[in-house]
Amino acid sequence: MLASLRMPAPLIGRYSSTHGPMCLNEKVLRLGKAAKWIALAGVAGLLGLILAGIIYEQLGRRKDLVGITRIGESVDIGGRALNLYCAGTGSPTVVLESGTNNPGLAWLRVQPKIAETTRACWYDRAGDGWSDPGPFPRTAASIAVDLHSLLTNAKLPGPFIMVGHSFGGTILRVYSGMYPKDVAGVVLVDAWHEDEIKKIPNRKGPGPPDSLRPAIDRLTPALTFIGFVRLLRPPLKTRPPKGLSREDWRVIQELRRQPKALAAESSTGMTQDESGMQARSAGGLGDRPLVVLTAGKAEYDPSNATEAKLANDEQQIWIHDLQAQLATLSTRGKQLTVNSTHGIPWEAPENVVDAVREVIAATASTR
Repeated sequence: MLASLRMPAPLIGRYSSTHGPMCLNEKVLRLGKAAKWIALAGVAGLLGLILAGIIYEQLGRRKDLVGITRIGESVDIGGRALNLYCAGTGSPTVVLESGTNNPGLAWLRVQPKIAETTRACWYDRAGDGWSDPGPFPRTAASIAVDLHSLLTNAKLPGPFIMVGHSFGGTILRVYSGMYPKDVAGVVLVDAWHEDEIKKIPNRKGPGPPDSLRPAIDRLTPALTFIGFVRLLRPPLKTRPPKGLSREDWRVIQELRRQPKALAAESSTGMTQDESGMQARSAGGLGDRPLVVLTAGKAEYDPSNATEAKLANDEQQIWIHDLQAQLATLSTRGKQLTVNSTHGIPWEAPENVVDAVREVIAATASTR
């Protein structure tokens, strides 16, 4: 009876080899090996892309600025160098600080006129123009430390007349707080104010959420090294802004489009809030002479009436609130509204030159 209930041996064998646990294990092993090879192929592909990106970036750097004559000289500030260009003789020395992502060359319409009567110097911040990249993040304070090292190592005598355009004005406010004995007087040229976005929300440009900015800032040097930032470079604009020739505009754009410059600009933008707090903490200028030049004209599409009205209304806040506040940083502060848009250094350079000369005269009367 028991013998008749037994499963035939051949059937047992077929069941074990094709449907039992042994077969399942083999399938799992095969799937595991396939997944391993897929993962290895993915890693190899990723490494290949990274290597290709590194090569692409290095080849690109060799071609950057080909045919553009360097202006200035390298000054070592401790393992890296900043580019400095001075013209003229005499004292006090005038130091020109550019706006965000603008090389020092953006002062080309201002420096020669100042140099007729005294020494005038511009420089390229770390990553900009012909300067080496610097450590991240690029806050106003870290840039101010670089500037102090540059002026010291270049053996330029102070105290200085400091002139800052846009975000450059924020840097000089922080510099004045950190090194007050270095600063004899200041000219702020349509300088950024830390409350701008709070008072004029529409001026906040596109960007990642604030929570992601620190992580992106930390990744930017690596993304630059593997060529990713180069892929995002903006195209050249053929029409120059008012006051600049096509050739001058082309050179400035080529300097601005370098990946190292774009990376520095990104870091400056990512840490703007921190720089604003640094500027506020720096305090005022005491009784040192200060001239605040303010753009009197808004930038907008003239064919859009709604945009034009909004831009003009916002410009009134900029002129009569934010810029007026900057003039109170000194007991000898003065605000002048200029018939220009934000690009005062090239649209209305004579106003900058006159302001510098006024501050120099004011410092001479107190020596």
